[in-house]
Amino acid sequence: MRLTPRTALVEFEAGHEYEGLWLRLRLDVPMALLFRLQGLGTVAGPEAQEILQLFGARVLVEWNLEDDDGPVPANGEGFLRQPFAFAATIIARWSAAATEVPGPLDGRLLAGVP
Repeated sequence: MRLTPRTALVEFEAGHEYEGLWLRLRLDVPMALLFRLQGLGTVAGPEAQEILQLFGARVLVEWNLEDDDGPVPANGEGFLRQPFAFAATIIARWSAAATEVPGPLDGRLLAGVP
């Protein structure tokens, strides 16, 4: 069996600072990457830069973001060009969606029955 990759469409509502922006983000990433992204607040310098670049490269699928030069690429380089407050908002929304458990768990699993 092969897992079907999940994505989420994140849209910023009317009145939000980023109103009109939408992003498609990959939800299913390896747990090692998830833990690195969740630890972003505890690192600085080159390690933080590497983690942000990984987010752009491995999680960001597409977006409608533009700057003075036109469309910003939805990749690690494009993500690194953004202000940290913006990046932190995106990562927080992604983290909430990526760690949400889909649907009710099977009672047998909870009871430890294979």
